[in-house]
Amino acid sequence: MVFSSHTRFQLYHCKFPPDYLIHLRDKGLAADTGVTLNRTKMYDFADVTQRGEWFDLFVALLQYLKSGEAKVGYLNRSHPKNALHRVTIYPGL
Repeated sequence: MVFSSHTRFQLYHCKFPPDYLIHLRDKGLAADTGVTLNRTKMYDFADVTQRGEWFDLFVALLQYLKSGEAKVGYLNRSHPKNALHRVTIYPGL
């Protein structure tokens, strides 16, 4: 998730453990423990150095997602419907 306030930006991320998701599915309520919310430092876009650092971080995140190493839905390299890491041969072309 990207949080912004005026000229300041920050990334938040967390990993949901399988036990947490199972509890959520079965009980319909989030478990009391199991998720840690992580965040980057706050970057101020008004500061040219921090703006460059933010874009470096954001580009690295996009490259990681594109690589297929991230276990994120259809971007996951091992997902059968991942179109980024699959060669499709069209007959007649």
